[in-house]
Amino acid sequence: MLPLLFLVNDIDELKPAMTTALLMHEAAGRPVGAAVAMVDGLDVTDERIQVRARALVKGATVADTLAQVRAATPTVVALSDYTVALRTNPARDLRGWAHEHLLDVLRIAALRGVRVVNDPDALSVATSKLFLSSFPVSVRPETLVSSDPAALRAFVAAQPGPTVLKPLHGTRGRDVFRVSGDGADQNLNAIIDVLTRQGVAMAQAWLPEGPQGDTRVVLLDGEILMAGGKPCAVQRRPPSGDFRSNVAVGGRAEAANLTDAQRTSCAIIGERLRMLGLRLVGVDLVGHKAVELNVFSTGGLEDAGRFAGVDFIPPVIDALLSPAGGTPAAAPRDPRSP
Repeated sequence: MLPLLFLVNDIDELKPAMTTALLMHEAAGRPVGAAVAMVDGLDVTDERIQVRARALVKGATVADTLAQVRAATPTVVALSDYTVALRTNPARDLRGWAHEHLLDVLRIAALRGVRVVNDPDALSVATSKLFLSSFPVSVRPETLVSSDPAALRAFVAAQPGPTVLKPLHGTRGRDVFRVSGDGADQNLNAIIDVLTRQGVAMAQAWLPEGPQGDTRVVLLDGEILMAGGKPCAVQRRPPSGDFRSNVAVGGRAEAANLTDAQRTSCAIIGERLRMLGLRLVGVDLVGHKAVELNVFSTGGLEDAGRFAGVDFIPPVIDALLSPAGGTPAAAPRDPRSP
């Protein structure tokens, strides 16, 4: 069993409540050990792929673990000595070149036998919201992806209700708009102009459950992550005066009660994700339809665990360390744990 190496955008940006920080804290306490490196920390030589990594030492709290690793001196080690846990987020980093280079290097590493989670080839396909269009319409909204303003306007006009417009690349609800097709939305042309100026835009039909917000469900190895018989899921409610339920824009997290239809959608989506090697993924559902897939560094595990009274972090680390990629059962949360 090899130790885990977490790859992140920037160690200094991590906060104790973030899922990545919680995963690092848990992995630091495992006998096999763990380390962390940043997105620009890999080099390719004639002999090996090497990484400038910092060893993780588990502190009394997650904050202590983060403080320790920030103060640590990086050491150059062989990437092949680790299982790689990719927890980067290209959409939150202006260094697009660094993330493209990282995936290229990790593809080579995977060909040389290094285990990388999630699979770098699959991430290259799934990095855009366009990836959602590869799933059946039964589990996602009616969608148009286009750079043609006229086509986008026609799609909006054809909808019986509102339409959601968004860029293909983005996070935290940025540049996401709800527009109407009845001619009353005077900003429609300006919104489409802004989105297509950036490249290609996505238009999604409004779902009737939209006002209730969305449900983040975390999948591990194609199945809903479970702990103590409870699913890893969070209901997110939009703030007053906004339709977006992202916590970053003021959305409120609540306990989620998954419906049978939502579980069915997750099973359909999860099977394809598992086959592609996308092992840890967050699925954002409005009603029973997926509107986003978070394939790089999905969050929500801390909120889900708090509402359910269990800890979803240990089973994720167990699965990442397991050569078979299994998903061991989790124990109930110890309220005294940091």
